[in-house]
Amino acid sequence: MTQTNVDSDSQRLRALGLAAIAFFLIHALYQQLHGRLENLLWACHLADLAVGLGLVLASRAITATGLVMLGFGVPMWLVGLATGGEFYPTSILTHLGGTTVGILGLRRLGGLQGDWWKAYLAILLLIVLSRCLTPAAMNVNFAFRTWGFAREWIPSLEIHLLSLLAVWAAGLFAAESVLRLLVRHNRQLANCA
Repeated sequence: MTQTNVDSDSQRLRALGLAAIAFFLIHALYQQLHGRLENLLWACHLADLAVGLGLVLASRAITATGLVMLGFGVPMWLVGLATGGEFYPTSILTHLGGTTVGILGLRRLGGLQGDWWKAYLAILLLIVLSRCLTPAAMNVNFAFRTWGFAREWIPSLEIHLLSLLAVWAAGLFAAESVLRLLVRHNRQLANCA
């Protein structure tokens, strides 16, 4: 690979990363204007930011961690919307934009390599932070209670948190398996990005 190709790859990664960071900042501005900065602690928004920072730094591990979080978080976001959750227009950027950018970037950085457990550790940290830094009424990252439709099956906080952690572990593992099909580190595919 020539120096020109390396520079071009670096510029593409940086541009993708800056796009993901811009998605987060646009969403942050929207949340600030509506007085809901706590919403920025939702896993998907921070995962988008991780994807962006990972690409700017050309870090496969950081990018992969963010992408795997999005890989499970986006379906959960869609379930939340389908069951009456609030829709914020700029969240399309962090959810779908971050996922797309992460896939394109990881094609260049080397793909997924058993990164689900790193995403799981990040989720554990986010649940603790959400319980400490956000009001219970906002239920950021489901740190305080489960979805309304499941409350009759999950009557206590302890059972909720245990089931939440189990679902995240299984979901992140499955998400990485599916994302591997989309990312597949392939230089020819990467050159399309």
